Amino acid sequence: MKIFGRGIRRRVAPMLNDRRRLEAAFSLLFSLPGTPLIIYGDEIGLGEDLSLKGRNAVRTPMQWSNEPQAGFSTAAPESLTAPVIAEGTFGYQQVNVEDQTADHESFLNWIKRLIRVRRQCPEWGSGIVRTFDTAEPSLLGHRGEGRGRRVLGIHNLADKTCSVKLDREADTSLMPLLSSRPHVPEEPPILEIEPYGYRWYRVVPRRNLYQDGQKFRPARPQRAQRRSVPLRYVEPLCDARTKPAAFFTILPGLRGVNPSIWDMTQAESHTALQWWQRSVIYHIYPRSFADSNGDGIGDLGGIIARLDYLHWLGVGAMWISPIYPSPMADFGYDISDYMGVHPMFGTLEDFDALLSAAHRLGIKVILDLVPNHTSDEHPWFIESRSSRDNPKRDGYIWKSPAPEAGPPTNWLSTFGGSAWELDSRTDQYYYHAYLKEQPDLNWRHPEVQAAMHQVMRFWLDRGVDGFRIDVIWHLIKDDQFRSNPLNPVFLPGEWPYRQLLATYTTDRPEVHDIISGMRRVLDEYGDRLMIGEVYLPVERLVTYYGAGGMGCHLPFNFQLIEVPWQARMVGATIDAYEAALPAHGWPNWVLGNHDKARIATRIGRAQTRIAAMLLLTLRSTPTLYYGDELGMANVPITLEQVKDPWEKNVPGFGVGRDPARTPLPWDGSPQAGFTTGTPWLPLSPDAASINISTQRENPTSVLSLYRRLLELRRAEPGLTLGLYNSRAENRRGHAVRPGMGHESITDRLEFLCRHPADQGAGRPSSWIDPSFHLSRSRKRARRDPADAARQ
Repeated sequence: MKIFGRGIRRRVAPMLNDRRRLEAAFSLLFSLPGTPLIIYGDEIGLGEDLSLKGRNAVRTPMQWSNEPQAGFSTAAPESLTAPVIAEGTFGYQQVNVEDQTADHESFLNWIKRLIRVRRQCPEWGSGIVRTFDTAEPSLLGHRGEGRGRRVLGIHNLADKTCSVKLDREADTSLMPLLSSRPHVPEEPPILEIEPYGYRWYRVVPRRNLYQDGQKFRPARPQRAQRRSVPLRYVEPLCDARTKPAAFFTILPGLRGVNPSIWDMTQAESHTALQWWQRSVIYHIYPRSFADSNGDGIGDLGGIIARLDYLHWLGVGAMWISPIYPSPMADFGYDISDYMGVHPMFGTLEDFDALLSAAHRLGIKVILDLVPNHTSDEHPWFIESRSSRDNPKRDGYIWKSPAPEAGPPTNWLSTFGGSAWELDSRTDQYYYHAYLKEQPDLNWRHPEVQAAMHQVMRFWLDRGVDGFRIDVIWHLIKDDQFRSNPLNPVFLPGEWPYRQLLATYTTDRPEVHDIISGMRRVLDEYGDRLMIGEVYLPVERLVTYYGAGGMGCHLPFNFQLIEVPWQARMVGATIDAYEAALPAHGWPNWVLGNHDKARIATRIGRAQTRIAAMLLLTLRSTPTLYYGDELGMANVPITLEQVKDPWEKNVPGFGVGRDPARTPLPWDGSPQAGFTTGTPWLPLSPDAASINISTQRENPTSVLSLYRRLLELRRAEPGLTLGLYNSRAENRRGHAVRPGMGHESITDRLEFLCRHPADQGAGRPSSWIDPSFHLSRSRKRARRDPADAARQ
């Protein structure tokens, strides 16, 4: 047994007082034979209170959270046997379990990875370990053997970089298991170990070696010599060209053990993936997710109560549509206070509780930010419209009437009619891209930028993990106020907004400077995410990644929502997007959202399975829209039930969004478990059969398929980060194959889609054969007749 502390000695974290030294110490502890023992709190770097006498100094309460008393007790401080450490580097505000659980790079999560590696390497704990001479007094090298396998550990106990030359006895056919830095050492057998650095390696059988993305095949000996070929290849494996991600792909038992090495981006990149690159995002429309108080409208309490479902499903983040105070002219996208919560949804304290509960489950929280416009009831706009010389006047876009009277330009509102509204108080027009109750901010004004940056910091300081930025391509308008040109392909009977090309009202070049400013605010907080809503052709969409990657982390890619659901068109769309991505761009895919018809309605319920397979096996960050995992379809809305102002303003053009925003059915009860009151929008007529409770119990349901795919995605990182390639199967189909970009992962998805030329009687031209295969070999998997029957 090996012990660092027993509650009667100094704690190791303040004694070493350095994260690198602390990691090296625990790395040594866990790589030596025997049973390691650590005292409670050492796994988070708990400190000590030297003002206390004797052993009480190291027996302070466990620090569970940053709440009063560190979440240890609700009792009065004076009644505790020892006080909680409140101040300094080791105070509970800085060192606690809750914060470190949510932080992927925390010491606690590092310890968890260390333990997982040790479990997978019994040769460390139960094998025979011998030291070997490193010829460097500051380096400790030891080798472990057990169950026919070998491991190697090297620890630098000095504050300077040291090198070690490994000979054949030390085994130089090395594969990194754990490293203090996310890269492989260069040019073994000479290894450079940084101050207080450490390396764990496993000796690799020759048959498993990969180099430069290809399986390594040394020269084959003559037949007469084959019996003498060693079982282990002992020449150097790693060099500067070798892909680090390849090493873990040949250790199935260790996949995911050390994300700092395993979670690599594209094969040409050696940087570790961010949490948002590994995650699947779940989009919640809060009014329709879950109601906790019986008023028929979903709220924060309802989301908190249903977090266990999101955890069970396996998503890594949730994006919540606006919850801010609002007159609800556009159901929350008209904000009257950016730094609050609408009483309909709860309070700021409820939001903090949601954030804390989600983080405990490892779920990130992304807020919807609406910076393009405010409500006309926002204090900023009330001041702005009060007079022409008000200091906040230029915070919005005001313009005098045209010389011949009437609106200053021909600019149109997305929601119908002119985008200019005359304000009789000052006899000027203000611009609104959407409703007249949603005046656009003037993002050319420095005070607007500063105010919105402050809004972002307000939520980031509370712990929000990122923002989805609403209509980000609208933020800047033409400074010369030129009229938009006519759309030459517009046809009578189409949505009126399409009469003009939005040349001077959207996608202006200056918008990228604005986005870079917002990105810099997020970067102040480290690992946070910025998603941009962008409805543009793919060649324009990808510019929103920004020069040098200083734009949106993820400009939303809606290509699968808009493309006709035909095999070759889907394939061509994927190919075009992948080809257009800049070197620093990470892909993302979306099947549905709160503004578009549901995927089951667009392509038919028979196709929802193959749509799920496609979405969750493409390399990307996918986003799921609540209910799509059930195969939910649009709910018919009668004229009397319409709530959407867009449909009310321009009826008959199919722009209404209510059918895709109906409440999520949780069970087969009268109100589907969504509420005890009357739902704000009608429930689906088939909610009694298509609901979460029913589908959770059915292993062949769409929900079960989504959950299995999410589980598979976590187990097979090639589905997340593999280089994409596609091929035409034949004139009748298209195969999509995600992979790692090298042959170390052999999992391939075969997405077989029937070409429109194959359509049978009664089948629509967009019909795709709902068959799919996931094969672990190059041979096509046979389709199980039982699976076919279930489709």
